[in-house]
This record gives sequence, C-alpha cells and structure tokens, in this order.
Amino acid sequence: MCSIKYEHGPRQDTLQRCHCGATNSGKSRFVVDQIYGPFRGKFDYIVLICPTFTHNKTYHWLGENDPRMDVIVCEQHTVEKWLKLVRWLFVGTNTLIILDDCATSKDVKGRTGELVNLAFSAWHMGMSIWVLTQKLMGITSSLRENVAVIVLFYTPSAKTTKAIFDDYAGELSPDEYKGLVSKLKERKFSYLVFLLHHPYWVKSFE
Repeated sequence: MCSIKYEHGPRQDTLQRCHCGATNSGKSRFVVDQIYGPFRGKFDYIVLICPTFTHNKTYHWLGENDPRMDVIVCEQHTVEKWLKLVRWLFVGTNTLIILDDCATSKDVKGRTGELVNLAFSAWHMGMSIWVLTQKLMGITSSLRENVAVIVLFYTPSAKTTKAIFDDYAGELSPDEYKGLVSKLKERKFSYLVFLLHHPYWVKSFE
C-alpha cells in the first residue's frame, strides 16, 4: 500500500489529491484503503459527497460505526450547495472532503464556485480535498493546478493518459512512458502516483 503524505504546509496530512481512472479501475477501493489504512486517525472528520453512492459496492459498508464519517448522496446539480454547507460546518477543523463521481456537474468544471475556492484556500481552513473522476481534464483547472498528488488508474482514453503525462510527468523517455502505461493496462488495479512537489516523481504501484 502506498501512503502519500504532503511534507509542507501547516499539517503533514493536509493534501489535495486527484484520483483518475475508468469505472471499476480500483480508485474507490484505493481511497477506502487509504482512509482506513495509512490515513487512519489522521482526520477528525471525513465527508464523502457522491451522487452514485448507493450504486458503488465498494462504499456499501463505508462509515458504519465510524462517527468521523458523513456521507452525502445528492444530485449532480446540488454539489455546489453541499460543498458550501460542508465548508461552513467544518471550517477550521481537520476535515477530509472526498468528492466522487461528480464529473458531469458544472460545479466541478467552472472557473468559479466552491470547488475553486477550496482549491486555493482549503488548507488555510484546515481541510483536505480528494477528488475521484474518470476524466481529470473535466475538473476545474484551479484544482488541477493546486494538487499535490495525482493517482492514475487505467483509463481506455489514450488522450487522457497522454495529457496527464504531458502535464505532470516531467521528462520521460518514450520507453519509460510506454512501460508505465503498459503496466496500467496489463495489471488489474495497478496505478501510478505523480508526486507534484519536491522531490517530484512518478512511480508505479500494484
């Protein structure tokens, strides 16, 4: 299991992350394993906002007997409202907000809105933001430009994969690029981690 911690800022566990991958690629399981594994006890509160929560088998037991955990199942067009409410309720606390399967919502694409505000100021408020999406480029650029880590699972879109490597992988040889991508395709639930602060690296995990 790969545990990724941000080494700068007011707290080591304050972090903005994006997790990108196709349906059933393993990104939801990865996040659950992180919050109940290496990040257990790191957050005082965890809020999951997921319009498709009831259809995600990985989440069926999530939060049971866990007083730290709140799950919000909402419509896509109400994501902005819930983000505002969560910020108001948890500002100043050590809270992790997980935003899952909201890629079709205008609230995560626009240049303004609550997600943009959180992208720039979440760590000042004592909050961390983790976003799960099938299309990283569909998320507002304000968040993409302020993340510390990107976790990439297999996606059938070669265009999406190449765009992520072009923007975040630094200088890789063609053979290095092909080798990393082939691992995602050939090994189920494998993933790549792009660390976007010093010492900057991209590594493969299974």
